[in-house]
Amino acid sequence: MIKGKNIITILDIGSAKISCFIIKKIYADNYEVLGVSQTASFGVKSGMVVDLESARNSIVKAVEIAEKMASITVRSVYVSLNSSYLISERSSADVLLSNQEVTVKDLNKILFKVLGRFNKQEVEIVHTFPYEYILDGNRGIFHPLGLYGNKLTGFFHIISVPINYIVNIAKCLELCQLKIEGYISSGYASGIACLKSEEMEFGCALIEINGGSSTISLFFNDKIIFTDGVPFGGINITKDLAKVFNLEMSIAEKIKSTNGSMIQLGSSSLSNNIKIDADTLNDQDYFIDQNELNDVIIARMREILTLLKVKLEDNDMMELVNKIVFTGGCAQSLGMKELIEEVFNVKTRIGIPNNQQGIPDEFLKTGFAVPIGMIKCISDMNHHKKNLLEDKQSMFKSTWTWLKENF
Repeated sequence: MIKGKNIITILDIGSAKISCFIIKKIYADNYEVLGVSQTASFGVKSGMVVDLESARNSIVKAVEIAEKMASITVRSVYVSLNSSYLISERSSADVLLSNQEVTVKDLNKILFKVLGRFNKQEVEIVHTFPYEYILDGNRGIFHPLGLYGNKLTGFFHIISVPINYIVNIAKCLELCQLKIEGYISSGYASGIACLKSEEMEFGCALIEINGGSSTISLFFNDKIIFTDGVPFGGINITKDLAKVFNLEMSIAEKIKSTNGSMIQLGSSSLSNNIKIDADTLNDQDYFIDQNELNDVIIARMREILTLLKVKLEDNDMMELVNKIVFTGGCAQSLGMKELIEEVFNVKTRIGIPNNQQGIPDEFLKTGFAVPIGMIKCISDMNHHKKNLLEDKQSMFKSTWTWLKENF
């Protein structure tokens, strides 16, 4: 059996599938994949646990398959959190320096003030990201450590989640006899996996279209500054098709995956018809017009994209979007790029995870963006573990607890 403290396990719990990665860190950003699984998800709706027993069984199955491949027993995991349930807020605080040098303690005092506002709220803080500082009225400062001044103001993006959401996930993993090492936002992880450095700097919205939910996360000046989502995704398209064409869900899903498109073919003709065999329906042969099929898919996807756009507009973020990158289980759908560009009027590309040493090419696909990004997040945390703001407070849970213990 393989042993070692450099082995970590990633668990991406979605509504349609659960992905489990067991990896071994060789050095720096170089990894060896020991075990991988991707199984069907039950008991989870839009990323939320709704049936403990079903969710437990799904997670256990995913972990056991990866364990068998890796010849290892998993005791603890890092868990993704669906961004559609996360709360994205911006807050600021300041500290007086009295013409002294900015120290790590000063930066932590500012953060302590910001997080103090969340102390009595029914939320768990997942990430805290400092995105700008003002020193004596001078804006655009991102690394104030060591500078001199009288007053320093820090601005933070705080990502939190309702406590009951976390409690249900924790309870489910406890039933699986798994300890939680930390939580990572799915939108943040996907962005880390798929975005290029210039996209993160100049303003890029990362859209995830998954089975039970869709999310949008905005990156600017190399930081994630906003994330939100809606509880609609690919499963809703499947339900629409089943309802409109009077099909069983399994048949509707198959047709969506095999014939679905967001590109219209022009006027209807027999060649544009999709045949469903009689033995599938226990009836006579049945035909669905390709354009009618596409109309249903386009209508639902346009609605989802419009709702995500409204999320940005309501938070005055749309003007910062210079580009859009989309990923997730539905990212490979024909016409997705064109539809996103039509709705947002912004240049768009599909998001494929960036190459990481030791990660085989077979996993550098849209469906693995979250777990690949989580590996990079954990690597960055370990690399900067001496920097408190980037480690304890930016990456994972228990930020408030850590601060209370250290001040």
